[in-house]
Amino acid sequence: MRVSLPNKGFTLTEVIISMSLLSLLTLVLYATLDSTVKAWHLSDTRVELEQNLRIGLDWMVMEMREATSYSSDQPVISPANTQSNTNFMEFTKPSQPFNPDSPSVQTTRYYLNNNNLIRTVNGSDQQVIANNITNVQISHFLDDTTSPYQMPNNLYSTRMYSITISCNTTIDGETYHLSLESNIRIRTP
Repeated sequence: MRVSLPNKGFTLTEVIISMSLLSLLTLVLYATLDSTVKAWHLSDTRVELEQNLRIGLDWMVMEMREATSYSSDQPVISPANTQSNTNFMEFTKPSQPFNPDSPSVQTTRYYLNNNNLIRTVNGSDQQVIANNITNVQISHFLDDTTSPYQMPNNLYSTRMYSITISCNTTIDGETYHLSLESNIRIRTP
């Protein structure tokens, strides 16, 4: 007695169709994963650059609010400037009052060197505050708004500084420009 088994295999057409569908599904998943990784990389880089800009801006704002005198020959700090006296912001402020080893006045200078924002104190103690900085613009103006707190002997004047720090970066062939700005009301010396 001979037993015949039913045909349970796949036809060549069914195999080709299933392989085509599987390939199409794999391509769609790969494209989705690739675009997700690129978006994550872009956002991670932007966050890192924004944090770097924020650190540089916060240092300058904090110290300028404590300053008693200011000097800047030109309101733009840029590594493209060739004259040594036109690419800095310098100001003085009271030093640490309870430290007898420190001088009574501290002179702080900010300048750009190879896209690094450099801070020096009293001509030494050079620190890199932020990197990948392409431009720092410092402008001063008078605040024309009248406030009930502006009295003749007020500690703060109507003189304001505006600091803008910016950087450019290229990610996957596209150039992005980031910029942060802060306004500072300065103390009257």
